[in-house]
Amino acid sequence: MISAMRIFILTGLVLALGGMESFAQDVQFFEGLQDVPLMPGLTEHTGDTLFYDKPGGRVVELVADMDGFSQEAVQEYYLSALPQFGWKNTAPNSFSRQGESLELAFEADEGVNLLRVLVQPR
Repeated sequence: MISAMRIFILTGLVLALGGMESFAQDVQFFEGLQDVPLMPGLTEHTGDTLFYDKPGGRVVELVADMDGFSQEAVQEYYLSALPQFGWKNTAPNSFSRQGESLELAFEADEGVNLLRVLVQPR
């Protein structure tokens, strides 16, 4: 017979996994990197994507127009979204996962605020 505690734990696990699945289905990803989410409202600059696959691992640079979002709003999004894909926050705007690092950089180019995402081996 299954104890009430086991039923409670199993129910919680099913609900948690169901919530993650729903989140993952609703998320859009950078076209150049299908395991890094693209914040809703940002516009990827696919022509600016750089991708190098080398023996030590991949090096990918992605660029997105922040479309009027503040740097703080973008940082908050990635602080909450990236851990759901296995990225651990290691420093401001820096994350790591399975031998890779991910850096967020913010810059302005001709009055357009841009997000640069760099993924490379650690």
